[in-house]
Amino acid sequence: MTGDEIRAAQFREVRRGGYDTEDVDALIGLLAATADRGEPLAALANGAAFREARRRGYRPSDVDAFLDRCAGSGP
Repeated sequence: MTGDEIRAAQFREVRRGGYDTEDVDALIGLLAATADRGEPLAALANGAAFREARRRGYRPSDVDAFLDRCAGSGP
């Protein structure tokens, strides 16, 4: 995946039980910068952990599926 593809990622939101949007957005920025440098994404994607959102958050299944794609992509 390219940095631009990662930055373009969008996730549906849920009212409860979602991932904290700031945590996810920060990881997306880190993943994009890592991809821009041509470095592997698997360690970052596989090691991701997020706080539960207090109100609205990203749908966990969307984020998890995206991270699975990042982990499976080459450098």
